[in-house]
Amino acid sequence: MLRGPIGALALAAIALAGGGCGGDGASGGARAARAIRLEVTAPADATLTHGREVEVLGRVSPARARVIVAGRRARASGGVFRAAVALQEGANVIDVGASAPRATGAWTAVRVTRQTLVSVPDVVGTTRDDAVAGLEALGLRSAVGDRDGLLDRLLPGDVRVCATHPRAGSRVRLATRVTVAVSKGC
Repeated sequence: MLRGPIGALALAAIALAGGGCGGDGASGGARAARAIRLEVTAPADATLTHGREVEVLGRVSPARARVIVAGRRARASGGVFRAAVALQEGANVIDVGASAPRATGAWTAVRVTRQTLVSVPDVVGTTRDDAVAGLEALGLRSAVGDRDGLLDRLLPGDVRVCATHPRAGSRVRLATRVTVAVSKGC
């Protein structure tokens, strides 16, 4: 016996293929199964968002059809459905399916990419190590550039952050590289 996702797909294929068994529907009073119409109206396929979740909206016919969005039953009324779906960082594929008695099921999918933005912190005046730790704590990468020459390194004083690129307050994607310029003489 098949188990797991492959088994479920195999059973669904057998059920769909078996729906027409026993004749052409012209004799014996058997009615042919009609197809469900399923349409996702929002979000559009290949949507880019910064939010943690997205609301999936759509229409289904017949109006009494049961709609499943991302593995959960969606709220449906009068042929209109909606469901909130939590998003992971990066690409997400949201499956939408509908079924009804004596009807051929319908499936579709929508791709949504979640891209989290963070603000570059103001680390000017801090030590190199504190700046790097602060950037990494926010999910950013750092590249340190030393502005001092050989003689400057011999002078007394602490090395401090003079500037960053992108600048403090800039909204950037996670894992963006922030260049940290350090020197004793900012």
